Amino acid sequence: MLCKLIKIITGENIICFTDNEENDLILKPSINIKEPVIINSVVIPRGNMAVETHIMSKWIKMTKSDEVKIPSRNIITMVDVTDSVEEQYRLFLEEYLNRQTEFEDIVNPSEDQLNDLLETLESLEDEPSDPRIIH
Repeated sequence: MLCKLIKIITGENIICFTDNEENDLILKPSINIKEPVIINSVVIPRGNMAVETHIMSKWIKMTKSDEVKIPSRNIITMVDVTDSVEEQYRLFLEEYLNRQTEFEDIVNPSEDQLNDLLETLESLEDEPSDPRIIH
């Protein structure tokens, strides 16, 4: 898969993986992209200068699939990204996946995790409480 930066007619800049090349925008009515991430630019004033930085976030969240079809008519341009941008993109996806896994563990704990929690709660019940604490 190729790592591309896509500018769409809404003005959004999307970095993604795709099997499509720039010529496919003319030849195909739509293209499939995978792992789309939106790039937002932020300008931060620093004294007499301004520093521009970019923030990555998932483009379409809460979906079952990480693949999206975009009509070619909605794409202004599609270009290759530099090696350093692709590296940052891959690091972002890795970190995002790790956070999703941590979230899933919290929302859907395993039976072992639930048993550990119950044991901890039971052990707390066995400890004598301090009569001076009221709550």
